[in-house]
Amino acid sequence: MIVAGEPPNGFLEGYAGQLVNIGEIEAAAQGYGYVNDTRDSDGVIRTTPLLFNIAGTLAPALALELLRVATGQQQLLIRADRNGMRGVQIGSSFVATEHDGRVRIYYSPAYAERRISAAAILRGVVSAGALKNRVVLIGATALGIGEIVATPVVERMAGVEVHAQLIENILAGNRLRRPAQTKLWELMCLLVVSGLLIALVPRLSPSSAIGLFVATSAFVGLGSFCLFYRGQWLVDPSFSIAGSGVVLACLLSAGHVIANRQRRELSAALGIERDQRARRDGELDAARHIQMGMLPDPKQIDGLPPTLDFFALVEPAEEVGGDFYEALMLDEHRLFFMIGDVSGKGVPAALFMALTKTLCKSTGRRENELGRLLTLVNGEMSRENPASLFVTAIVGIVDSRTGWLQWCNAGHNPALLLRRGEAPRELAGADGPPLCVDEHFTYRGQKCEL
Repeated sequence: MIVAGEPPNGFLEGYAGQLVNIGEIEAAAQGYGYVNDTRDSDGVIRTTPLLFNIAGTLAPALALELLRVATGQQQLLIRADRNGMRGVQIGSSFVATEHDGRVRIYYSPAYAERRISAAAILRGVVSAGALKNRVVLIGATALGIGEIVATPVVERMAGVEVHAQLIENILAGNRLRRPAQTKLWELMCLLVVSGLLIALVPRLSPSSAIGLFVATSAFVGLGSFCLFYRGQWLVDPSFSIAGSGVVLACLLSAGHVIANRQRRELSAALGIERDQRARRDGELDAARHIQMGMLPDPKQIDGLPPTLDFFALVEPAEEVGGDFYEALMLDEHRLFFMIGDVSGKGVPAALFMALTKTLCKSTGRRENELGRLLTLVNGEMSRENPASLFVTAIVGIVDSRTGWLQWCNAGHNPALLLRRGEAPRELAGADGPPLCVDEHFTYRGQKCEL
């Protein structure tokens, strides 16, 4: 053998001694090829060395020596560097190897066409020249040839056929390849897929996340298959798929824990909100009763003359509101009344309604001129109105002796006058803007006889 580059002895499978043939066979042999048990720890033969280190001497494997003899070559050229073996040159053919001198066998099924019965040859069944230009292995009782071994494609294959498939791989140049950097590629694939899952899974539903995992696993598996089918590259997809599966399980578990925590927090917040709402509803219900109690009972107006009837109904849109009315006797004959509506709904309108009603009632007791009354109330309320609310209102005084009506309208719906035998008529001419719209507006009242 001739070594081109660094001696590869330290990288090869080494032995301190060897078992040789008996002298007669040794003397008659044209070459010397070595066989040895190369099964992995699980008992499957996946790789086999092309060179051995026998007590410091390089020795070729059986398949390599068979090819050298078959091609008529006198020497084998070993190419190596400081990183180990690169391959073996047989004539013009180069056989690439792993750094330790091994090759990965690209197995096919145990074809019957590979085997020819010795009895068929002896009986002349096999035609002359059938084995011309072929490498023939005779399986007898020699160590490594007559045994049955396990391979990745079948559980039981004759050892001689393993050697035959190795020779076929070398001649066809279709051996399996798994460079040293393949593990780095597999790690990079795991990192890319895991990064994709980490970025997208928190934004997806569990079913979509599982779908994404299945899609990436299928892509990785398909890529591995294409590399194997097209170039006989051995890239293990299970490392990336299993690793990303662990990442997915962690993400889904973390998401489940976070979702449960958020659900508990939301449930607690809803409980607090329900309690607050119940307390608020109770307070609003109490406020409703207080507000409705502030309105006079139409049937219980003190001193109402028998010649006058008074009716009223208030139904707030919410628990409390801004609609209101007032009615009271100024003396034995004069009835003061007011109808109003505060802008908005709810508690702010109810509070402003109470202020307006109280102010109008107190002012109406001492001010009989209605335009003057609304002018005073408008100026007073405009100064105490930080929420910029406004009130539409109509006020009036009815004299039960004469039937005369005074009224003044501050932006409210017009009053309707109904006379027997006549169509309804709006009472106009005493109109102005709502209270708190124009602080300096002067309201003027009108009169008519009922």
